[in-house]
This record gives sequence, structure tokens and C-alpha cells, in this order.
Amino acid sequence: MEDFLRDGLRLAQGMGLKSALAGLWAGGGKGVVQMPEGERHKDAEFRTAMFHDYGEFLSSLNGCYVAAEDVGLNVNDLDDVNTFTRYTTCISETRGGSGNPSVATGKGVICAMEGALDHLQMGTLAGKSIAIQGAGNVATTIVDGLLQRDVGKILITDCNVDTIKRMQEKFSQDSDKVEIVKVDVGDNSVLSHLAIYCHRVPLEIKHGITKPVDFLVIQILNPSTIPGIKAKIVCGAANNQLGCPADSELLSKLGITYVVDFLANRMGIVNCANETYGRLTSDPAIERHFGRDWENSVFLMTKATIAKADKDGISTHEAANRIADELSLQLHPIWPNRSKEIIESLVNAKWHLQER
Repeated sequence: MEDFLRDGLRLAQGMGLKSALAGLWAGGGKGVVQMPEGERHKDAEFRTAMFHDYGEFLSSLNGCYVAAEDVGLNVNDLDDVNTFTRYTTCISETRGGSGNPSVATGKGVICAMEGALDHLQMGTLAGKSIAIQGAGNVATTIVDGLLQRDVGKILITDCNVDTIKRMQEKFSQDSDKVEIVKVDVGDNSVLSHLAIYCHRVPLEIKHGITKPVDFLVIQILNPSTIPGIKAKIVCGAANNQLGCPADSELLSKLGITYVVDFLANRMGIVNCANETYGRLTSDPAIERHFGRDWENSVFLMTKATIAKADKDGISTHEAANRIADELSLQLHPIWPNRSKEIIESLVNAKWHLQER
């Protein structure tokens, strides 16, 4: 339980930093639901009941926390949550929501890649080699975008047979550039497949790649895995990629540019944060994050973070934290400290002592 809560707190902190860098008037919060043992979470009736209960729990918080989709959830789950609370986003478009945020998240990761390449004067994504750990919805969007930018090679690993099959079917016409490999749970060999784009790691011949890759899109960065990375750049969509903040310093010492997770993957929260204000086709409030004109865009913020790290002699993780901390001091122009006031009212009402 301690590890469960610790991970939730780290994720919450990351959401606050992510929102600050994205120019959103939102603080840090994260909801975590423990997966039941066995296969119960796959049972539709059980799953619906579980998220109905979660919706009731969210309502009891009076709006100081608003839920969204993340790992392990889908739009149907959020619709079930929405049945019992108004305090959720990422609900289906048929209910007036923003739907699945994975497309926006994937596009944001690519913008971060391009920002890192531009800062390092490594050109464009064309011809670069990319290694990706995980073949989920976000990875699908990333691969689509990379192919549109004429990358040289993409290596993808995943431990789920169904996910691998789906990805293979989708990119069957691009087998000359996209290689998808099934690995065992806990297998991080993809880290040693990099070699160029921001990762300089020689690829293993058994996976059919004989040249280094340029980008490594991964999930686990710690003293055990980092020394094996040969890529120049690490840029991924997963949350909590670092084992601890000091691991970012190790990446820097090894000459690896790390694009912090809460900068690269921020478009998920951007896509849904203002869901209640209505929707626009090609919403300029969202599209500006993908551009290169607005100072808080993913591309320019990536460059600014790496530049600050270089100038101050610190890791990119520390640089991003300093920028985010400064931005987070800006209060909401209409509802300053609203969530704080709600939390204080809950504490005063002994919310934490009430039975549910």
C-alpha cells in the first residue's frame, strides 16, 4: 500500500508540473484505482460497478479533483464514472466529452522529439531510427506521425500478444520501416536497441536491426537500465519514467538528452482540461501546443528546458521543475486557490472520518 500511495503522489506532483508547463490553470492531482486480483477487472459488470463507485467517491470530493483517462482505462470507463459524478473528463464525444486523449498525446511526444533535435542541431526526424517500448494507443499515433515524417526505422516492443497483433496488422504495409517484437514481461532489451536519434545504442541483430537508433521512447529509467542506453535522446509518453530525480543527472553525465515525461506527454491533459467549456474543430487553444509560435508550445518549451539545463549546468529534469515551479505561482485569474479552499472545507467537515 505504501508503494501504491507513493506512486500516486508522484503522479499527482507530475500533473501539477505538467499543467504549469502547458499554461493550464490546473493544479496537481491523480486518482489511482488498485486492480483486483485475477481477471475480475475484465468482467464488464464488475468494471461498471467499480467505476460507478469511483464516480460516487469523486462527487464526495466536491470538485477539488477531476478525473481523466490514463493507463488501464478507456472512454467507456469514464462514461461509467460520469454516470455518478460531473467531476470527470475524457468522456465519450457522444456525451459531449473530448474522448480518447491518446492521439493528442502522441502528437505532443513527436513535437517534443522535434524540439530536442532542433536544439541539438540534429536536423529533422527524416531518416532517424526510433525505439519504442509499448505498443498501445499512444504508440500507434506516434508511429503514424513518425512515418509521415519519413523516419528511417522504428523498433517497437510489447509483452501483450493481442497488442502486438493489432499493431502488426495496422502497419503491415510499412514492414520495411516498422519492426514489432514480442518480449517477456520486464524485458527492457529495447533500451539496448538504440543508437542514434537521441539514443545511441547498438541494436541486437536478433531483432533484425543492425544500425543504431535515434530516439528511444521508453518507460523505465534507473541506474540498472540507463548505462545500457546508447541513444542521444530519450523522449517518451509514459509517466514517472525516472526511478528518482537523480537518474536524470546520470543521463546527463552519459551525454543523453532526456526530455522530461511531464513535458513530452502533456497533451493528454491539455486535450481534456477545458472540456466543459465546449468543443471546436481544430480548437486553437489545443492546436497552439503543436505549433512553433506560442512560447509554451511543446516544441519551444522542450528547447527552453534543454537550453536552461545547459546554461545552468543542471539536468533537464531539474530545469523543467524550476520552470514549472515559477509558472505554477501564477494564480487562476477568476478562481484563485479554489481547489485549496474546497480541500480545506472538506477537512473542516471531517470528510476523511466519514464512512463510505
